[in-house]
Amino acid sequence: MDASTVVGEFKAFFTERASTGSGVTIAQAVSDVRLDGGVLTVVFDARKAGVSESAMISTSAFKNFAEFAGVPVSSTDDQGQRLRLWVERIDTQLVSGESMGSASVAEIFEKSQLRPLEPGE
Repeated sequence: MDASTVVGEFKAFFTERASTGSGVTIAQAVSDVRLDGGVLTVVFDARKAGVSESAMISTSAFKNFAEFAGVPVSSTDDQGQRLRLWVERIDTQLVSGESMGSASVAEIFEKSQLRPLEPGE
């Protein structure tokens, strides 16, 4: 596995979420995903989803968009374990550069699994 594979797995997750049923608006708005030094940065552009920025933010179930972007690292399956070897933190931002939240992988895992991330998980 390399950085481009990691980014590809996150992009596949966003594409799948964007296409389910009526689609998840924030998944449809993902415009860039990059990994640098253990930090995965996900950029959102509401125009890509065909909505206003305020509508995207107000209708999202996530106040911290990193919690949505981090779903792939929050699982206990093989994929989640592989991705956690590469990603330490997830930063999210609007295309304007405004932060939409950040969280460590351990924080995302604990919120999802309702228990701390154990060493080696």
